[in-house]
Amino acid sequence: MKNYILFVLFWSLTCTAIDGQDVYRHETTFENTSRYFTKLNHTNLNDHPEAIIFIMPNWNTNGAGVTGMDYDQNAGVWYDTRDSVWTIFNQDTTQDLKKGVTFNVLIAPPGDKHYFKVKATQGSIAANGFPNGFVIDADATNNKTNAFILVTQNRDSVFNNNSPIVHYANGNWRISNNGYLAYYNGLTTETNSFMLKGARFNVMVIEDHVVSGFANALAFKHIADIPNTYNLDPGHGTFLNNQYINGLTDRLIFAIPYWGHGAQDQTNDSSGGGPYNEGPIMVRYDHPDDQWNYREEKWSIFNTNYYPLPFCPSGAKFHIVAIKPQP
Repeated sequence: MKNYILFVLFWSLTCTAIDGQDVYRHETTFENTSRYFTKLNHTNLNDHPEAIIFIMPNWNTNGAGVTGMDYDQNAGVWYDTRDSVWTIFNQDTTQDLKKGVTFNVLIAPPGDKHYFKVKATQGSIAANGFPNGFVIDADATNNKTNAFILVTQNRDSVFNNNSPIVHYANGNWRISNNGYLAYYNGLTTETNSFMLKGARFNVMVIEDHVVSGFANALAFKHIADIPNTYNLDPGHGTFLNNQYINGLTDRLIFAIPYWGHGAQDQTNDSSGGGPYNEGPIMVRYDHPDDQWNYREEKWSIFNTNYYPLPFCPSGAKFHIVAIKPQP
């Protein structure tokens, strides 16, 4: 009981919020982290169970430091009704959340139609046509062929220990679990990759590259190719190249693998279907003073399970949101 009281008293002292912003960096510490979860502390989150949150693991300490820490778990957010705070947690609750992991956190503007929650149902899973995903049926996303979407798992009643990927087909955006290819190709009979009824996600909809409510944000698509990958061959990481983020350590980056569009919905070569990227993913800043010399002062996305980025039929694709904090 004494340890629990100390945990409750001191967890709030270790959050590094960016004043006046609803984007910030959170680092797991002994004070704010216990077992498989870490508690967030922000004015617009505490006592706000209705909040919609997006998270992204960030390898670098404090977001862009020389050192960092891998995080190879599938993460989600969950509202702790006991303490009236939001948490980030490992979907695999048998694995403790390591101390020293940094997460980028974005809090959606309240009431903005571009941010909402969606839950997988028996009907929406069946409508997807494959058991590892479900169809989003919402005005904000239906028939939005050229939109980008980002998602974060938001636990309601079930744990979904998979990394998500998004795609578009037949007028609807869809969310799927990675890891299904082994089952589809007959390499396993395990159904761990099947989407669970009750799995819930927060959804961000981006139209015309505008991130609603964040004037200092940019959304873009990134495609991995051989020249922009690193470490191993063909490589488990891919460098981003955009003047809005190159060399800038203050940027908070969020990303989601994007499978593409169905054949009948493709609008250009970069929207072609496939491949799957078997995440989970993190972002990393290549600091000039670190021990590696990949591509100095560039941001990257990498698979934390070190699974190589796929290049068939094209490179792995990602939706990216980068935000410059306001002073």
